[in-house]
Amino acid sequence: MRTQVSIPMSSWMGALPGSTRLREMSIPGSHDTACVACSLIAKGVAETTAPADVAFALSLTVCQNACVSDQFDAGARMFDLRPYFEQEDAHEQVAGKIRVAHCPNGSTAAWFMAQSAFAELLESLGRKLEQNPSEFVIVRVAIERDVPADQAPAYVAELNSTIEYWDGQGRLANHVNADTRLEDLRGKMILIPENICGKGVLPASVANPIEDLNVPVAEFFESFPGDDVDNHDPQAIIDNWRKADAGAFCFSQTNKPSTKDLNPEVQAAGMHQALNHFLDHSPVHTGVTLIDFVNPGPGPDGALGNELVRRIVAANFN
Repeated sequence: MRTQVSIPMSSWMGALPGSTRLREMSIPGSHDTACVACSLIAKGVAETTAPADVAFALSLTVCQNACVSDQFDAGARMFDLRPYFEQEDAHEQVAGKIRVAHCPNGSTAAWFMAQSAFAELLESLGRKLEQNPSEFVIVRVAIERDVPADQAPAYVAELNSTIEYWDGQGRLANHVNADTRLEDLRGKMILIPENICGKGVLPASVANPIEDLNVPVAEFFESFPGDDVDNHDPQAIIDNWRKADAGAFCFSQTNKPSTKDLNPEVQAAGMHQALNHFLDHSPVHTGVTLIDFVNPGPGPDGALGNELVRRIVAANFN
């Protein structure tokens, strides 16, 4: 099997015919895109949590080692953003600005804040699309933490303002489904809201200011692993890839396995090694797969995420 392609990763979609349907593509993406470095926001946690446990949680939270522009250049085309808003200038946040964060293992006590603002991340992706008009990106807008009722109006207003700006720029793809052709998506962003927490502000009221613009993930993808699928297990990803290879439009997401190694790239490497091995011996269509550490890391192998990105891109040309 050919595991590498000789085209630039920054414009790999340009080598595909415009008639290619979305369901026919193998698309790598980045899991927790902005979690390159995180700081702990703990309400009543610092006094009750051992420093070693906090360090371990931080190691699970950091999922990338490069900025969103570099992730795009590495080949990623889906980006996992989890917006967080707090009106007060608390926990070293910028008041009134939506940033992105990550709450590992569903905890509501310990919260980890990335340094990037939601609008700035979309701006970076917009610039990459201008530079590479053959490409498109999927942006997952995931509500991972409940939005308090008194903060919801400002949250909704800022999120909608950002989305309306990009719609005004002609960058948002409308009426997308699994059979949409690549020629209709080039240069565009597909925004997909998802309510991870299941409470608080619903995605339809947050990220859908234009009728029929955004579609919830559960309806957009025909196979979406739920809480009953262990994404720490490579076999769960492989099973979903087989569904994609059979014609379903599938979404998969890797997670670092629970180990006590505090190096997050070491945590991710085992998962990536197993998936790389599978693709080397069973070339299948993968659908969309979010990956930790899509850029090369330190050391001879890093987290092997970049190798997995290249194998998934190569699946489009096998």
